[in-house]
Amino acid sequence: VPVLQHSFVLTEDDLIGIVKATREVPKLQAIAQRESMSKSLSHALIETHVPEVVKSVVGNKNSSLAETSLEMLLDDFA
Repeated sequence: VPVLQHSFVLTEDDLIGIVKATREVPKLQAIAQRESMSKSLSHALIETHVPEVVKSVVGNKNSSLAETSLEMLLDDFA
């Protein structure tokens, strides 16, 4: 799990692929806590609809959120 959070070798496409391939919350949360998170990666994590993962994304000061991600959050959690 630390590799998912800290590795600079994994590309954004790698990480998005992992997000889409797993439902293991610890792995998803590790990705959600990365130091740098693009809008695409944030959106993929939000699309999991796992509350703990979404909370990690929103709480990550380094995550970028697209407008569609914000709309999804409002639909899911408002």
